[in-house]
Amino acid sequence: MLTKKITLLLMIGFLLPGFTLSKKPEFHPPGTVPIVDNFFFDESERTNLDWREYLFWLQQNHGETAEEYVAAIPDSTVWSNRGGFEQPMIDNYFWHPAFDNYPVVGITHEQATAYCQWRTYRVREMIAANFANKPEMISYSRRMDYRLPSKTEWEMVSRLNDDNQSKLRLKKKNQKFGGVYNVKSSSAYTVPVHSYGPGTMGVYNMLGNVAEMVREKGVAKGGAFIHTEQEVLSGRDYVYEEKDYWLGFRCVCEITDK
Repeated sequence: MLTKKITLLLMIGFLLPGFTLSKKPEFHPPGTVPIVDNFFFDESERTNLDWREYLFWLQQNHGETAEEYVAAIPDSTVWSNRGGFEQPMIDNYFWHPAFDNYPVVGITHEQATAYCQWRTYRVREMIAANFANKPEMISYSRRMDYRLPSKTEWEMVSRLNDDNQSKLRLKKKNQKFGGVYNVKSSSAYTVPVHSYGPGTMGVYNMLGNVAEMVREKGVAKGGAFIHTEQEVLSGRDYVYEEKDYWLGFRCVCEITDK
């Protein structure tokens, strides 16, 4: 197992030029786990609460009727794509506090990209405010960029995270609920993003729950609650054309040389 991990880490080093290996950095960007010295991966999918925080900032800084705010509101009607009576999900999934820690859905690739950019600037501001007497931290934060992972990055982290082992821990009850199946919980819907233990890299739910958008538009990774256990493979591409109820995302953070 150790040899396998070292081999995969070295592969990341070759595929992501300039990256050096590190297990215990002194500081890493909020919400992430370290993969290599200048590359960090969100420990979980982005949540409804994360997105409402984003909306609140847009509302406070641009106004409730501003294009920036309106354009960022998730489309809750995507739940109607699931079939059946989904009005409660349409009405409550994004806005109700009971769903705070569930993965945000109903957003486009462009919206996810804009969120990553917004998050970059807010974290830079936070570091500047909290480390004003440490110029090295200010310099560090200015080189920090959140973004969507590439397909290669996502697949590599999935393998490092021992997701195949996580898959063995999935519920064995192949129960069906209206034609949908959550490989993590035998549930007909999503589950909170920190459900079940993390993988060996500290990353949660890379397989199942919601499929995750990557930098390559139209491609998602990891599968979702609509897929069976046999359909969820880390190397598989899930194609989408627009926002949907089974599609979410997480960010990576890269420390650039600029």
